[in-house]
Amino acid sequence: MENNSHILVTGATGFIGSYLVRQLLKEGHQSITCLKREGSDTGTIEDIYDQVKWETVDLLESDNLFDIIKDHEYVFHCAAMVSFDPAMRDEMFRANVEGTGNVVNGCIEASVTRLIYVSSVAALGRDPKIKVINEEVEWSESNLNNDYGKSKMLAEMEVWRASAEGLDVVIANPSLVLGVGDWNRSSLQIFTRIYKGIKFYPSGGNGVVDVRDVVDGLVRMGHTDSINQRFILTGANISYGDFFSMIAKGLGVSPPSRPLPEWLGKMAPLLEKIRSLILFRPPIITRSSLRTLNHISKYDNSKSINTLGMKYRSIEDTVSDCAIAYLSGSQDPLSS
Repeated sequence: MENNSHILVTGATGFIGSYLVRQLLKEGHQSITCLKREGSDTGTIEDIYDQVKWETVDLLESDNLFDIIKDHEYVFHCAAMVSFDPAMRDEMFRANVEGTGNVVNGCIEASVTRLIYVSSVAALGRDPKIKVINEEVEWSESNLNNDYGKSKMLAEMEVWRASAEGLDVVIANPSLVLGVGDWNRSSLQIFTRIYKGIKFYPSGGNGVVDVRDVVDGLVRMGHTDSINQRFILTGANISYGDFFSMIAKGLGVSPPSRPLPEWLGKMAPLLEKIRSLILFRPPIITRSSLRTLNHISKYDNSKSINTLGMKYRSIEDTVSDCAIAYLSGSQDPLSS
């Protein structure tokens, strides 16, 4: 991937996509096209908006999409919908699976040099019998898997189809991604919720990764000779109890001190559903998400270190950077 390569980024106004575009510009790439939907909020990328070319397109409308893709050599597909609201399930599957299928078809038709797809560790599934998940783990049905994970797994199948048809692909599977952005969206909501005060923490654990490390990994995937493979991107594994306490310390507030009781866990989805109906907001907690939060998920990052040369930031440094930004009221992206 040379500096004069023609690069296309989907989801460029999103959390990971906006950081990726900044990193590509920083590394000297001069021909970057970014996709956005009609009416998309471009606040996350306002400071560099004029440094790239923009195209307004719906990934579900393949004709316009194909016309755009054909002029590019490298495609970073970051666009996705994340929702744990059962009412949004069909829309999420259309966006993640059908949308990815259209991107894949456009890449095949245009014979692009490489497609780099941003998936998720959720696409690897959660098998209670597997203690540490690596890139070789195959999806198995389990009540620990949620609809988001299933949609990303099916989207990956579209990408592997492209590989089978001769396209060079690389898949990134980031864990829980942290950084500075909209504190009321995606994984960043946890800073707002802990700052406002919560008493309980889930009994599970997860992998956590800095968004700057994720985009570093994506750029490396554009350069690597290791194609038609996936790479787990995660900085470290941590329990939610320790993770929440670390955030609370950085924010200067009291940490949640008690594990979520079983009886409260059973009531929480019902109470959350009632709250969502009253406030006309999607539920944050569902039975599926609660099962996931109470499961210990651990991920092996050794392949990304050994093959891509990744060097991950510590969780402590990432949380500290985020907490400082949160307390200052900043949503400005973290510098590399």
